[in-house]
Amino acid sequence: MKIRGRVLGVSTGTGIECVLIGLYKGKPLAWKGKTISMDNGNFSLTIPYGNIVRQWAHWLLIKGVDAPFYQVSVIPEASILELEIDDCLSINNIEPSMFSYMRIISDDREQKSYKFGENIARKILGMSSRDKGEMELKSSGEEKKQKLKVIYESGQYYLMLENGVKCTSCGAVVESQSIWHLEHYPRCKSFIYRYTGKMNVNIIVGIDSRPAIKCMQDKYKLAGSDLLELYSNIHNPKPERIGNIDQWIDNPAELKYETVNLLREELKLLKMSLRGGEANER
Repeated sequence: MKIRGRVLGVSTGTGIECVLIGLYKGKPLAWKGKTISMDNGNFSLTIPYGNIVRQWAHWLLIKGVDAPFYQVSVIPEASILELEIDDCLSINNIEPSMFSYMRIISDDREQKSYKFGENIARKILGMSSRDKGEMELKSSGEEKKQKLKVIYESGQYYLMLENGVKCTSCGAVVESQSIWHLEHYPRCKSFIYRYTGKMNVNIIVGIDSRPAIKCMQDKYKLAGSDLLELYSNIHNPKPERIGNIDQWIDNPAELKYETVNLLREELKLLKMSLRGGEANER
């Protein structure tokens, strides 16, 4: 991905670091690149990795290597963010219209994935407001149509495959005996027919803020790219976050924590701008 920009007030040859950040399957992604400023503070660099960057990059961080400037922005062609459900539930102000899809992945050797649209995603997320709940679903998944049941109890989501087959050798649950013979035998030796036990799941929620971003851009066309800025050394400065960037950019746990913070900042910006506050301040 090609990145071009201009930093005001720096001399030719100033070191500049750029980091693209995104979330895929609940895991943070970061791609880094370095360059130096040219005449008038202009700079340009290419971050490799091709389609995966274009598909999953959402935020751009620009900072001086030995200079005190920095800026964190939503990129104009921002991708969908895939959050783990616990992170999604920890953010209270996600607009329901931003829920694009939900992916439920069985937490076993097979890791079967079942995808649902925004309406189902909202209902499953809503189950967390009660002590317990369950919902029957139908999904094509990765194989054939399958009856599923999502259960919520004691603060945890579970998946039940109705009339599934459990392999007693490796512990995986598959949809039918024929699939077990096709995918497990002869490596595995036995199974439980019509198994309906609960299994742990990983739930990923796709958050799409692009329609809200476009609405904001259409409303404030003269603001240009500055409208997508979350914070910088000039606007809404947060030097404590930038000061230890080298620590959290290469640490998955710290980077994930920062991505959730970035999403909170973005949602705050969108809400204020569409209401008229932030854009007028800038």
